[in-house]
Amino acid sequence: MNKKKAGVLCILLFMCLTFANKGSEEIKIAAKRRDQQNPSIYGTIVVWDDYRNLRWDIFGYNLSTNEELHIARYAQCPAVYDNVVIWLHNDDNVGISGYNLSTEKEFQLAVTPSRFKWDTAIYGDIVVWTHLNVDYDIYGYNLVTGQEFHIAARVGDQSHPALYNNIVVWQDTRNGNSDIYGLNLSTQEEFQITSHSSEQISPAIYGDIIVWEDNRNGNYDIYGYNLSKNEEFQITGNSSDQKNPAVYSDLVVWEDNRNKNSDIYGYDLSSGQEFPLAVSGGDQVNPAVYGEVVIWEDRAGDDADICGVYISETLFDRDSDGHPYPADCDDHNADIHPGAEEICDRKDNDCDGAIDEGCTGVMEIIVIDSEGEKVEGAKIFIDGEYWGVTDTEGKFVTSNLITREYTIRVEAQGHFPTAKIAAIEKDETQEVVIELGKNDAQTSLFGLLVVLVFVLLLLIVLIILLRRSKSPLVEPSYTTCPVCNARIQEDWIACPHCGADLTKRPRDKTRVY
Repeated sequence: MNKKKAGVLCILLFMCLTFANKGSEEIKIAAKRRDQQNPSIYGTIVVWDDYRNLRWDIFGYNLSTNEELHIARYAQCPAVYDNVVIWLHNDDNVGISGYNLSTEKEFQLAVTPSRFKWDTAIYGDIVVWTHLNVDYDIYGYNLVTGQEFHIAARVGDQSHPALYNNIVVWQDTRNGNSDIYGLNLSTQEEFQITSHSSEQISPAIYGDIIVWEDNRNGNYDIYGYNLSKNEEFQITGNSSDQKNPAVYSDLVVWEDNRNKNSDIYGYDLSSGQEFPLAVSGGDQVNPAVYGEVVIWEDRAGDDADICGVYISETLFDRDSDGHPYPADCDDHNADIHPGAEEICDRKDNDCDGAIDEGCTGVMEIIVIDSEGEKVEGAKIFIDGEYWGVTDTEGKFVTSNLITREYTIRVEAQGHFPTAKIAAIEKDETQEVVIELGKNDAQTSLFGLLVVLVFVLLLLIVLIILLRRSKSPLVEPSYTTCPVCNARIQEDWIACPHCGADLTKRPRDKTRVY
């Protein structure tokens, strides 16, 4: 085992012993009035910007002793390494100061004056920051020698430096877009990590691993690069934005917008497992990580606070069923995990993306009336959806239902609609008998309607027959009296004018009176 890995294991062991009673619950590190923001962590020390006194100060917190520290006034942008905290202070020209937690002594870095400095970082005896000349450049300072030096002063902007051991990385616009560059402080060899036409920004580094946010896919994802293998890899692929990563050992954390606000997610490089760390209705931003502690700036309330979480093995497998998130689709229920039995409870018990697969049964619906007669043509509705009608035996059968309760509704002419709740059992046939009551009022009305329609049709037929007939039904008779030639009706037996007996009229059909 090499020294670096041994050191990491020692640190993790120390953290586990120190925070063994903490579990993996979220903690409030700084929840004071007004804003606390821009946190940084090393070991058990957390530092941040704090506006509680209506000015920006630097405060700190010792996680092992639960002691809060007031480190500096009129200061911002802190960074911490071992016992040393450094920050920016605002004078006519921005300066950089430091504080040794062990000796409790403050000191001033002899750095070039500038109207703007930002993005401080520290590792060992080296401090780096973004420095404004004409463009933004990267400067460094050696705390032992008291020497300031240029790291990146090229055409375009160089900003957002991150530092581990003798490697400094930053985002660089010398090519017209932001790429990730680096410098080996020991060899003074500069190298380029990315060369895409899209934006690669906000790098972080630990050991041989560099991570950054990258929008080559149309949204910001987290990418990484292994310096020892000269290999690039993608960490996130969600269609929303993942930004502002931090890395420690095998753990990468970032801001994640998949839930329509910024949450904190993490990724274990050794297992390839992604997991949520802080998910709530507000925004969680600016994550930092050291050992098993992840901290961030929490903006869920009116003011920004500093929160954190202690990561333990249960964070990857909260229900201790041997299956870590996200392969375990419900890491709060030990009965749900890959390979579990599908028990037909409307849940994805085996985490294969399907619910109650194989949990089907047969339902046989029989519809009868109040006299026990089978009802043919009854309409079947299952959970409000029309499925079909009963056959001549009053039966409807389906095998496409999964095991659960359903509401069966039946409608038939001349009967009241009836509903019934029935449950399907796996691999069994469930017989459901539904009795319909007769609707006499509906039947009488229907019968009357049928009679009226029949009479109407009969009248129409008679009218048509009468109009189409060419011979009269009664033989034509005289239209005038044969005696007085007065106009008479055909069915009269006597003339009302002269009293002639019309029953004895001659039957000469060729004569018309």
